[in-house]
Amino acid sequence: MCQCPPGFSGRYCENSNPCSPNPCQVGQCIPQGSSFVCQCPPGYSGQRCEIRDPCVPNPCQNGQCVPQDSGFMCQCKPGYSGARCEVCDPCIPNPCQNGQCVTQGNTFFCQCPPGFSGQRCENRNPCMPSPCQNGQCIPQGSSFVCQCPPGYSGQRCENRDPCLPNPCQNNGQPINNNGECVCQCPPGFSGSRCEISDPCIPNPCQTGQCISQGSSFICQCPPGYSGQRCENKDPCMPNPCQNNGQPINQNGNCMCQCQPGFSGQFCENQDPCANSPCKNGGQCQSTGSSVTCLCPTGYTGQYCELQDICNVRNPCICGTCQNDYSNPLGFKCFCPPLYTGQRCERALNCLDSGFECQNGGQCVPRVLGDYVCSCPQPYCGFTCTNVVPHCTAFMGSLRNGGNCSPSFCNNRGTCELVHSKNSTLTSNNFLCHCSTGWTGSKCEKSNNTFRHTRLN
Repeated sequence: MCQCPPGFSGRYCENSNPCSPNPCQVGQCIPQGSSFVCQCPPGYSGQRCEIRDPCVPNPCQNGQCVPQDSGFMCQCKPGYSGARCEVCDPCIPNPCQNGQCVTQGNTFFCQCPPGFSGQRCENRNPCMPSPCQNGQCIPQGSSFVCQCPPGYSGQRCENRDPCLPNPCQNNGQPINNNGECVCQCPPGFSGSRCEISDPCIPNPCQTGQCISQGSSFICQCPPGYSGQRCENKDPCMPNPCQNNGQPINQNGNCMCQCQPGFSGQFCENQDPCANSPCKNGGQCQSTGSSVTCLCPTGYTGQYCELQDICNVRNPCICGTCQNDYSNPLGFKCFCPPLYTGQRCERALNCLDSGFECQNGGQCVPRVLGDYVCSCPQPYCGFTCTNVVPHCTAFMGSLRNGGNCSPSFCNNRGTCELVHSKNSTLTSNNFLCHCSTGWTGSKCEKSNNTFRHTRLN
């Protein structure tokens, strides 16, 4: 067995220990293979902990240590000084509120500027320097009051009173008006200093304005007044007449001369017919303040301004006429059943759509130029939709025999040939089944009443 010397190990002492002996000056050696690493204690550095840090531990009492070459330097906190920041400066931070701090050993005193006092210059003298422009400053706590001499006013005695001494004469009252003294004069005096005696005070004019002229005066009268002292009143001023009436002064009383169409003491009543509001020859009738126009034939409307077409000549051939001033024709026709057209001039017949003959009826022409339905028994009516006897029927006679023709019955009536009730037939009779709205033996009469109304 081999007994190895320091720094070697192994069966044959073949392993070298790099940490034996310890190569680190002040640190711990840690082997790493055939080499080593020195683990330095605080304040040392370098490969073998050969470099000492002068700032560990910190030698500065109240500052930060900064290494310099082989030594160090202390960066002191505010208020400290000395090589190791061991000296305290009582003036940092400045304890004086408004003054300069002066160090005296380990204490201080405050050197206060003018207007401040106290151990730390905490007391301000509001009167230093004096804020009063023309008076005496009196301290009141942290504020002040200015005691102003006569003739001055304001918080700092900055306002001079221009009314001291009083410049107004004859007991005039001085008034300070924005830095200018204005004299308020007693009755009978005027002028900037009340030095002029005024003949207009008291006012000798009864209702007018007095104007001084030296030691005398004149009265300037308002409208409606006259006389040396404006003692005469015009009863027509202001004008009491309404509606452009003309005022006339008659012995101290005002009379109104009214314009045409007006009446009353003050022309307050208006005749509504005075301006002839009715047109086209209409006759005006007044009822109080309103008018009624009696229109001549052919005109209508509140003022007879509209032409009455329907009452003059009914333009509707078979219908009812109504004045319609929104229509270019000036009227509108309301047609009876089975008539159409702007003037109800055309009768609907079995050739028109929707009016075809029903129940086997035939649409046949008439001598009048129109067409009607010839209905087989027992049908009747305009389109053969009614059943006898539910038709309006009138009996006629066919002279010298003959056949029943649709032209015998007017206004789309239906003709029916019937035999006489007498045992001996000497003639044939016919029966007219009238369409709705018509009557008579040949359906020649309308049983509708169409009224012509006046539109107001």
